[in-house]
Amino acid sequence: NLKGLEGFCCGAPGGDIIFGEGMLSGNGKLSLILPFDLPGTRDRTISCCGEPWAIRFDRLVERSSVREMSHSLAESDQEQCVAANRFMLGKARLRAELLGVPLKVMLLWDGKDAVNPPPGGTGDFARLCDSQGLPPTIIPIPPQP
Repeated sequence: NLKGLEGFCCGAPGGDIIFGEGMLSGNGKLSLILPFDLPGTRDRTISCCGEPWAIRFDRLVERSSVREMSHSLAESDQEQCVAANRFMLGKARLRAELLGVPLKVMLLWDGKDAVNPPPGGTGDFARLCDSQGLPPTIIPIPPQP
């Protein structure tokens, strides 16, 4: 039971959506921090991964608090995702401080991009957390055949 807990994610296909579904199915609260406005996020990060992920994303949007980074803060989509990750971490920190609870960072991650992470990806977010004294707990994703 996750009642009373709040999770934050960007809603990307894979770990973000799985994490969000887990938060909601456990009666937790979910805040989606979208790197673009809703249509832009769907077009740039969701639709390219197939309709099943798009359907799951739409279900999360319906049941979550959604914050859109509708104004471009960067010159590329990757840089915009970096900005969304920074905003998400900042929002989570402020929320934890407001509630007087410690912030726990958890990543559902296969670790594939740990050595040279692309900007805005999970590995990049892990490095951001480490740099701010918030080492994430990694929940490994089993290898797929």
